[in-house]
Amino acid sequence: MLGMGARVFVLDVGRSFEKTVKLLKGTYLEFSTHSPICINPFSAIPAHDIEEASDALAMLKPILSLMAAPKHGTTDLEDTYLEQAIQEAWKEHGNRATITDVAKSLRGHHDRRAKTLGERLYPYTEKGTYGRFFNGPATINLSDSLVVVELEELKERKDLQSVIVQMVILQIANSIYMGDRKTPSCLILDEAWDMLRGKQSGTFIETAARRLRNMSPRGRGSDTVSAGTGSSIGPVQPSKSLMRTYR
Repeated sequence: MLGMGARVFVLDVGRSFEKTVKLLKGTYLEFSTHSPICINPFSAIPAHDIEEASDALAMLKPILSLMAAPKHGTTDLEDTYLEQAIQEAWKEHGNRATITDVAKSLRGHHDRRAKTLGERLYPYTEKGTYGRFFNGPATINLSDSLVVVELEELKERKDLQSVIVQMVILQIANSIYMGDRKTPSCLILDEAWDMLRGKQSGTFIETAARRLRNMSPRGRGSDTVSAGTGSSIGPVQPSKSLMRTYR
């Protein structure tokens, strides 16, 4: 893919691509509890395009659902409250919005269920344990033709690890939109694929796949269901490789 001039993004757990990316002089982003990396999702949303901004905000809702309820997921009503809070934060602050703004909006709601959602987001707000990853201008750089995101150091914090994976995919989608869409792009989920399971992840992958498909020169296509997530991801791929398993 790189030899064809494509952009390649790899999300990995286990440092399988560390030597390769350094040899090819790409960007190697390693997340740990001490990494000075901010991936505020609002920073890279294309504010000049209303439709595209709406798609990006739609991708954000299942991620916040995962933040607020990583084990059991959120209800339909809670999803509505999350969407309202995201829209309010975006309308008021635009690209300067943060997870803290979303939590503040929820805590100011009259319904106790919305207030509880805001409280559950505390670890990801500016005063929370993971706040520095999501508050302030995003500093993640995805401009190189080869970008590897390593998540091995977060393996003991599965909740954060899964959120980071989805946030990075959102940032990649925004980067593809803002860049030259004629340039082919490839997203590789190596060991990181295991973190994209469950209700919220399935919704996120489906939303991301449809958004990326709409950005592709190939345009829209029929849905293909992927086992494990129930998500329509097939049509995003320009080609497929089927590998037989021997037992």
